[in-house]
Amino acid sequence: MIMSHIVACNWYFTAMIDDFGPETWVARKGYVDSDIGTQYLAALYWSITTMSTVGYGDITALTETEMILSILWMIIGVVFFSLVIGSLSSMIANMDHKEAALQEKISFILDFSKAANLKKDLTLRLRHAI
Repeated sequence: MIMSHIVACNWYFTAMIDDFGPETWVARKGYVDSDIGTQYLAALYWSITTMSTVGYGDITALTETEMILSILWMIIGVVFFSLVIGSLSSMIANMDHKEAALQEKISFILDFSKAANLKKDLTLRLRHAI
């Protein structure tokens, strides 16, 4: 959220650099006479949609500055979500691996207990120890 806020402020700043000219997103979308809260909300909306969906298309970049910021923010969004999905996949794979190892040890204890004719309470204590 902090990065979305910073990029939204930079998105607004791109229009301010061009003096809110007719090609800037603020002028094209009719936000020139809007209050700063409405302009910020539109910039934050652009920031979140561009990061999460690689741009939605209703607020688009037209000036060079806007295009550069859009490209950078899309790349950051793709990298961020790739890292998150990769980390989650790795975490789930590790959980499955640990569960499989535990099940293998418990299966070994049960097989050993049957083969050695161990009492049920001893088998339960061994299983609990693992």
